[in-house]
Amino acid sequence: MVLESGTTYTGVIENVMPNDTVSYYIYAADESGRNATTPYIGEPDPFVFYNSYIPVTEILFNPDSVIFLTYEQAIEGVPLYIINNAPHELTINSLTEYGTEFDWYVEEMPVLPTTIAENDSLELNIKVDFIVKGDLVIDSMIVETNLDTYKEILAIDSDLITDVEDNELLDNNIVYPNPFTDKLNFNIGNIENSKISIQIFDIRGSKVIDRAEIINSNSENVISIGTNLLSGTYFYKITSDSYNKSGKIICVE
Repeated sequence: MVLESGTTYTGVIENVMPNDTVSYYIYAADESGRNATTPYIGEPDPFVFYNSYIPVTEILFNPDSVIFLTYEQAIEGVPLYIINNAPHELTINSLTEYGTEFDWYVEEMPVLPTTIAENDSLELNIKVDFIVKGDLVIDSMIVETNLDTYKEILAIDSDLITDVEDNELLDNNIVYPNPFTDKLNFNIGNIENSKISIQIFDIRGSKVIDRAEIINSNSENVISIGTNLLSGTYFYKITSDSYNKSGKIICVE
């Protein structure tokens, strides 16, 4: 124990984990040999306290899902911020460096364990090594702290097309409402006659909806789809001969 002033001493009980029960007593002696314990009989009747643990979401992710929609994003990377949401500094003991479902990777891994100060964040740049043809591919990054484990969703539209970057039609594809319950509307906009494919995937990458539509030119096209999906996070993918577009949607009951 450390003398603060006068007859006041302070001490720290270390290595107490959440939900631990701690029993302790205090023994004191001076140079003359006088001693005392508190409580009076010491160890047989100690002070007891319970270290109650109130769960707190220590980590927030920004963005809450990393989605690669263009080749440029895959090559240059998408920034991911791991934000300390706790009222104290926190320690990240481990985090996933490489993907397993597709070839994403953390461009520059921090030295682990690493500490994030209160109200601060850790910035990672997530890149993709190699893109294969196929459907929307879902993966996850696991981040472990001293108290909990967190998961960040990563997804890639593996049919990326680079020659439509400047196509303003991309901005005309509006999906609403989001969040949705039992129906989604896709406002495709004014485009040339084309066959449109609308697909929806769950967070495991499984295709849950697959719809094909013929779009008429010189008119606005709104496609409504009944979903009947469970609550959760989903990804949509709209494709035609000239472009594709992907994004995240949330279903609530």
